[in-house]
Amino acid sequence: METIILFYIIICFALAVYCGKRAEEKGYSKNYGQALGLFLGILGWIIIELMADKKETEAKNKQDNADALLKYKQLYDAGVITQTEFEQKKRDLL
Repeated sequence: METIILFYIIICFALAVYCGKRAEEKGYSKNYGQALGLFLGILGWIIIELMADKKETEAKNKQDNADALLKYKQLYDAGVITQTEFEQKKRDLL
């Protein structure tokens, strides 16, 4: 019985280390990942693997904002929107 408990504790600590590293790679707090791995074990590992990559999401949002800003600049240059409207959209996007 003690051997099984010791084995479970070792597995949880190993998962805590792994989940901490994976969470950090995905842009989350290392401590958050370690807590998931330590307290939830394999379920914590599954949660970490299913979480979205924050770094990719942020990069995509920046690109989307840059594309939108370019479109508003083209509208401003064409005279479709005023300078005030363009400046407001620029502040919203940046």
